[in-house]
Amino acid sequence: MNLNQFDPRSRCIIAAGLLLLVLVVIYIVAVEPVLDLNHEYNEQIAKDVDRLERYARLTAATPAMEEELGRLRNGGFAGLYFKDQTAALVGTELQKQLNSLVEKNRGQVISTQVLRPEKQDHFTRVAIKAQVITNFVGMQALLKGVAEARPLVFVNGLTVRVRPARGGPQGEQQSEPQLDVSFEVMTYMKENGA
Repeated sequence: MNLNQFDPRSRCIIAAGLLLLVLVVIYIVAVEPVLDLNHEYNEQIAKDVDRLERYARLTAATPAMEEELGRLRNGGFAGLYFKDQTAALVGTELQKQLNSLVEKNRGQVISTQVLRPEKQDHFTRVAIKAQVITNFVGMQALLKGVAEARPLVFVNGLTVRVRPARGGPQGEQQSEPQLDVSFEVMTYMKENGA
């Protein structure tokens, strides 16, 4: 191909096009891979900086965590379970706590039954089976009270049934449904000398 056959304007356009093509090839072959590599390195650096910051926070918290661990090893669990009592006394205490929680939230305890204590390692599991009538807000407050109780108290086998609505005075329907709630409340007591 002879460029002399083209007029000067066309030759300038062809030369500019070839120059542009060379620049695009140089960008694709040399510059773009360097930019991509730079982007990958920046992402890796950001991840590493984040990891270092997390490690620094953990390192700063280590003395406090070691102090808490030492406190727990030296009897810090004492308030979490009943100690040096009989299973019957613990069962009675559970019944009192449950009655108090239910009555405080305008519920009604239908029945409670102290279940047979069970030995588990160095602890004895004491449980009561309960049936309560309450509303949704009362049940929510009851479960919150159990979760916040000290010594620790656990709920097991929770069954909730909505009681049929009964007409109030002059045939009005109750505004909030009553719930028939059955469950076990259990706690642990530490054996003497354990």
